[in-house]
Amino acid sequence: MKSTKQTAYKILDITPVWKVNEVEIKEAIQGPGTVSKLARDYYKAKNLNPMKEHCIIMMLDRAHKIIGFNHVSTGSVSASIVHPREVFKPAITMTASAIILIHNHPSGELRASRQDIEITKTIHEAGEILDIPLLDHIIISFQKESYCSLNEGGHIG
Repeated sequence: MKSTKQTAYKILDITPVWKVNEVEIKEAIQGPGTVSKLARDYYKAKNLNPMKEHCIIMMLDRAHKIIGFNHVSTGSVSASIVHPREVFKPAITMTASAIILIHNHPSGELRASRQDIEITKTIHEAGEILDIPLLDHIIISFQKESYCSLNEGGHIG
């Protein structure tokens, strides 16, 4: 007689780690200045070390209201690995209609590097295929409390 052994499967919770309370932010995102302030708040709330590069995404609904954030990767003082798979997995799960990619430069330098521009193009192309557009890639600085928008710099689209 054959054994009918059942295989057990685990279901992992892949909900992003930080969702925005609708009471806190009711309006649509109004530009990179607003995004950079909210991103700094997220970094502080998650105790992300400002002396390392961290890449996060802001996920938006069709009206460009925030539905959540996700911490994509932590790197070193000068680099962070960002792959489209890790960027878009939470966006697909949360049924985001658009994303904004954000990372910090521990040095405080706000100029986009060649690698920043290349990953922006890669994520933009992946977003076009998935119909989840990349609206901007913003580099933030904690020392200067300022930002650099790659969209405003002409690197998206």
